[in-house]
Amino acid sequence: MIAYANKITNINSADNREYLQNQNCFGINKLRPRANSVPADKEGVYYKNKEDSALLFSLNGDYRFSYQKSDCFEDFFTETYDDSNWQNIDVPSMWQFRGYGECSYPNTCYPIPFAPPYVLCENPVGYYRKKFYIDSVSEHTILHFGGVDNAFFAYLNGEFVGFSKVSRSPAEFDITDKIRRGENVLAVKVFTYSDSTYLENQDMLLASGIFRDVYLLKLGHLYVYDYRVDTDCNGIDITVNLEGTPYDSDSIEFSLDGQIKTFDCRDKQIKCRFELDNPRLWTAETPELYNLTIKTINNNKIGEIHSKKIGIMHSEVVGNKFLINGKPIYIKGVNRHEYDCKNGRAISVEMIEKELRLIKENNLNAIRCSHYPNNPAFYEIASEIGLYVMDEADMETHGAQVTGDQGYFSKKEEWLPAYIDRVERMYECQKNEVCIFIWSVGNECGRGDNMKKCVEFIKERDKAHEVLHVQDDSANPQYTKFKKAGYCGLEEIKSRGNDMPVMLVEYAHPMGNSPGFLESYWDYIYTNEQMLGGFVWEFKNHGFYAEDENGKVYYKYGGDFHDYCNWANFNLDGMLLSDGTPKPTWYELGQVSSPIYAVFQNGVKIKNTYDFLDTDGMSAGWEITEDYNVIRTGNCELPKLEPHAWGKLDIDYNIGDIKPGARYYLTLSFIGKNGRELSKKQFELPFYKENDLFTPEKFSCTISENRENVNVIGDNFEIRFENGMPAKYCVGSKELLSKRAELNFYRAPIDNDGIAKFKRRRISQWGKIFLKHFKFTPINSSIEKNDDSVVIAFSGKSCPKSKNAGFDIEIKYTIFGSGNILTQIKGKPYGRMPDVLPRIGVVFELNKEFDTATWYGRGSSQNYPDCTLASPIGLYSMRVDDMNFMFDYPQDTGNRECVRFVRLNGKGSGINITGYDNMSFSYHNFELNNLTEAEHRNEVVTSDSNYLYIDYKVRGLGSHSCGPEPEKPYELYTHEFEFVFLMSADRGNDAALERAHRNYGVRSGALSENYVCDETVKHALEYADCDLD
Repeated sequence: MIAYANKITNINSADNREYLQNQNCFGINKLRPRANSVPADKEGVYYKNKEDSALLFSLNGDYRFSYQKSDCFEDFFTETYDDSNWQNIDVPSMWQFRGYGECSYPNTCYPIPFAPPYVLCENPVGYYRKKFYIDSVSEHTILHFGGVDNAFFAYLNGEFVGFSKVSRSPAEFDITDKIRRGENVLAVKVFTYSDSTYLENQDMLLASGIFRDVYLLKLGHLYVYDYRVDTDCNGIDITVNLEGTPYDSDSIEFSLDGQIKTFDCRDKQIKCRFELDNPRLWTAETPELYNLTIKTINNNKIGEIHSKKIGIMHSEVVGNKFLINGKPIYIKGVNRHEYDCKNGRAISVEMIEKELRLIKENNLNAIRCSHYPNNPAFYEIASEIGLYVMDEADMETHGAQVTGDQGYFSKKEEWLPAYIDRVERMYECQKNEVCIFIWSVGNECGRGDNMKKCVEFIKERDKAHEVLHVQDDSANPQYTKFKKAGYCGLEEIKSRGNDMPVMLVEYAHPMGNSPGFLESYWDYIYTNEQMLGGFVWEFKNHGFYAEDENGKVYYKYGGDFHDYCNWANFNLDGMLLSDGTPKPTWYELGQVSSPIYAVFQNGVKIKNTYDFLDTDGMSAGWEITEDYNVIRTGNCELPKLEPHAWGKLDIDYNIGDIKPGARYYLTLSFIGKNGRELSKKQFELPFYKENDLFTPEKFSCTISENRENVNVIGDNFEIRFENGMPAKYCVGSKELLSKRAELNFYRAPIDNDGIAKFKRRRISQWGKIFLKHFKFTPINSSIEKNDDSVVIAFSGKSCPKSKNAGFDIEIKYTIFGSGNILTQIKGKPYGRMPDVLPRIGVVFELNKEFDTATWYGRGSSQNYPDCTLASPIGLYSMRVDDMNFMFDYPQDTGNRECVRFVRLNGKGSGINITGYDNMSFSYHNFELNNLTEAEHRNEVVTSDSNYLYIDYKVRGLGSHSCGPEPEKPYELYTHEFEFVFLMSADRGNDAALERAHRNYGVRSGALSENYVCDETVKHALEYADCDLD
């Protein structure tokens, strides 16, 4: 056997500190790292189905377990120790997810005092014991731990086996001299912290325990310890390292897709080469794999078989291109942690495969293992289905920023062996995985000589793939051959120039209801050849599954674990919810990652964004709609375009006679070679004709007024305005509105507006002026009665108590004989208004019987100004119960953009709102205050009324939780505005569309440039007010 550290036969609790708090001790009796492989008695056994191997004895399952605040059981490992008062725990698992201790979420901070290499705090311990029985003892036995967080000591039958650190890499031990036939007792002591905690400061929920597989490998007298696969353009080389005792009768057989070569075993290192005339190259689009088997044979009897699916793939940078097998690629990727909301990092093979297939089906082609090596099954599945993988060493030290330098440890020579050990373990274990196209030597470890030497370590061993040092100089890299950008806007990305490839290693932080601006990012990527694309941060939220006293599910985050140093809900920053439900923006990401990129420039131009496949056999279904009514459809074959080439679609989009007031849309559906829809793209066609000015009919009515109210009663309607806002609206016998509407400038903050419990940002600005409490109060009013209309006007202010901030408001209601109300709201900001607002609009409290919304606009899922690509314009209908996506941390939800009309109806009646022009709307069955104040999803309760929000504009999403605010076209800057809409009784879609075509001679729009608070007012107020936020 190969010992990776000096052989030590025993160790007791008094020795713990010597090993736990010593950065130069990262293992005792550990075997050297080696390639992921499972020896078996038959072919076709891989890690993902390792249980099929008769040579593997699983030690997963129930263990006796005791959780203690400190190391207090000195003799727990002895065979006669009484564990009858312990509990059972399943392995793999993490003990916090089984009710022992609590997680913590310090993110960029260390969970222990900064005093390296020491652990100067309580260090909880998990004790594990398992009795198991084996029928026979093999000639060699290896004990395998796939992953243990954080450091552990292992014992077998009362004898010390070994010690290990590096949580997310395997640890193996030779137990040949300790295993016995019959009953055995495995005992493991796991510590929450060690000196390795300083190198494992990843952004994730921190939890502990044996979280990957534990098993024995039962091996013969001669066995394959390790092997390496190297490839070139002409063939495949395999180098095998044997261990054990070779006999003259021993041989080894290599098989590659039916080619067989046999060698004797006189040497313990054996090399075999297979020449290939026309090698099949592996890419994410063409995941061509060869079936390799390696067999040890003695006297014609098979000893063991190693099966591996291997491939040929090389990556390199040439000029400003990143090449795979000599061809430039786009990286359409996502950062992914291993996480299960009920099990932590104890993730099953089934979940791995489900997640990877979801990623692949969403048009993505790459995953970054953030920020540690993954379960070995992950690489097998990625290779099979076609996903590029950036593998990453289990190393991150951003907590060292307490010293003023995140690279504190990277500059300390005494920590170099620990750095190299982690990088070596990553490389050696995954060196044969064809999906890996970039090695990353760790995440946020700052800069220093240790990082340089880690890069050199990989480059010396692998010249066929690129290496990343994450915190190399982004604009002028020293060790990486491409530039990096991350959580930034387009201007910063453009500043990287075009002399080298530019990769977005982490971008578009999707915390909560976000990100926005994906389409704009990818517009730039597809039209600038130096841009590679990148990896969205990140795949899935890290919420901790919990149920309240009523059985309602919610997800815990930082601060819910009594962890006083925490980053609140920053761990809820994925494209999927904690339970794996995709958020609406997941589908936006799928659209921008489509193999076909389309623009409308005097017709439809398309770009093939595949890297290796042409478009032969692909097609586009298309339809032209007048508003939402289909007037023409067709299907066309895509022109045969080579990768990254441009072409045009031959579609006649002329429509003939233009209907006044109507909008025309061309919607494309791109179909792949296998018949699956890849993406949609919609364009508004450049045809529009204004309708004639609307001419109302004459009618008569009665008007009454008092100090607060104005009442208008017509032949078939009754309207009451209360303090300048509609408060009652009846048409026929139906009461459509019974409570006063209100101007509204607030939304439940999304995480990009500010993280309510961490970094409040815009929430603080809005809170300082009590934006949530703005109320409209009229000061003046007037009534003008005409033959064909009644015009009621109010002027006043929408403002809060106590603050010099608000809008000067003018509202004009024009009432027609049908009872329709044309509403014109003008607002002019004054005083200490912030530069940005969340929304500008009106909220209506409606009866619960109006349980269905039908709208002409973007849908069916929610969308925002900078997140519309996955939501084409059309006619949609949904029940209010289904309209609003509930995030793990409650925040604004359910907006729909580009809305021409929305109908709210139920039980035979309803109300219709028509926008002139586009407006936004959302429809909630919960109160704004409830959504704003709720800190977990179970706290959002169904209200007694429904709430309709119609908005002149809403703020875009951006990704400011960690990144830029909404880009300028999608930001809602404070300004003078006019908002125009029509209220009417619901009479169906045809009537609603006819109203949307009307021309009343007024339109919503901006009436001024962006508002800037008068500096003298601002400074005076700052001098007078205490800034308590």
